[in-house]
Amino acid sequence: MDDQSDGPDEAFARDLEQLDRDLEQRQRPNVPAKTVDLITGLLAGMRLVGRPQ
Repeated sequence: MDDQSDGPDEAFARDLEQLDRDLEQRQRPNVPAKTVDLITGLLAGMRLVGRPQ
């Protein structure tokens, strides 16, 4: 691979393609649904903090 013949745009595009491939290969973390529900509820509750009732 000859990086010197590529301009900065081509090198950047090549790096982005590599990052895209790396992200596609990752698997989603195994987070239980109860944990997701708990965090969602906490975040929803935090929106209401400090608001007049």
